[in-house]
Amino acid sequence: MLREGSKKMLYFINRSQKDKLCSAFHFVQTEVDGVVQETTTQDETETSIFNEIETRFQLACEAPISSTKLIDQLGYLGDLEIAAPIVEGTYNIPNEVDDATALILEKIGCIGAKLSNGDITISLTPEEFQYFWRRVKEGTSSSYSGIHYGHYKAAAHSSKISSFLSKKITLISCTGCPPERWSYGLTVMLEQIAGIALVNKLRAILLMKADFNLHNKLIFGKDLLDQARANGIIPPEQYSKQQTAAEDGSFDKILQSDILRQFRQMMSIVFADAANCYARVHHTIMVMVFLSLGVGVGPIVSMLRSIQLMKNFLRTGWGESSEFIGGDVMKILHGTCQGNGAAPAAWLVLSAMLVMIYKSLGFGSKMISPITRVHLNTTCVLFVNDTDLYMLDECL
Repeated sequence: MLREGSKKMLYFINRSQKDKLCSAFHFVQTEVDGVVQETTTQDETETSIFNEIETRFQLACEAPISSTKLIDQLGYLGDLEIAAPIVEGTYNIPNEVDDATALILEKIGCIGAKLSNGDITISLTPEEFQYFWRRVKEGTSSSYSGIHYGHYKAAAHSSKISSFLSKKITLISCTGCPPERWSYGLTVMLEQIAGIALVNKLRAILLMKADFNLHNKLIFGKDLLDQARANGIIPPEQYSKQQTAAEDGSFDKILQSDILRQFRQMMSIVFADAANCYARVHHTIMVMVFLSLGVGVGPIVSMLRSIQLMKNFLRTGWGESSEFIGGDVMKILHGTCQGNGAAPAAWLVLSAMLVMIYKSLGFGSKMISPITRVHLNTTCVLFVNDTDLYMLDECL
């Protein structure tokens, strides 16, 4: 009763003090030849949003690797005969591969050769299943079906149901054969800037199946990150991790500037934000990153195949759409999807590799702390897609 009373009190405080939350969209705005136009009907709204999110799902196809013969050999789920030598660091990279992609493949090989701790696979016990579902919020939105988080929280109170569902998820992960229902998603558009309804400025959140997200959070959000942290893969420049916040990154940038001002040393800061970072993740590259960090083939295929064949429905102020985009094997979708429990971990390890490559090329800020006399080698400050690159005069 005390807990419910505290939640009720916080609800009233937040409702009175915080900005009003955005309701579901009945209309969106598009810019045509410099003129902002507003949709007026359900069909126009859904068509505008579908066109935008379909474009975002294809952004990864702009990656240079998509125009090489290597993509035909690897495929979009990483053919093991070709991927294994790359991950082991024994593959001779073709000359047609551009320099940036070649550096990424080389770094994948270096990490893959270093890590030999075996595959990360899931063997979910009923106790782990119950522990997970009892901690999540029942009000968390999930996908297109009527099965929501509340059903799984209720199932966690039954030992028999928990045992059955945990074995089912374990089987899916081990075999790499996801159920078709995992490829049904529901997209919700949210404002990034209050009062701005331009469709290209909205954030698309993809609501997925509850058990699909359980699988992704345990394999990629927990086990993968534990492996990366234990082996020093996550750099200190990355602030989107536990016990850190965006303010810590900003404070680091201020301290860097203050120290260099004392030394009378020139440094430039390049704002290189990765727009639509989750949508731009190419599955072929991501597969090899996962393999190099010890993730098994089954979990990788289970997640990425479900995304590639995802049927995206849409929820607006008009309700849930009857139409969808995706689900076409001849035009698969890319990216990791915002709303996927594995997306933050995937971007974290991928950006960690990019930081290591950037640092290996000699870029960044190298100095000695005036107080502790510790040698500092900092290349940038990252918080998810917000990226500020450091560049000292001596690095040019």
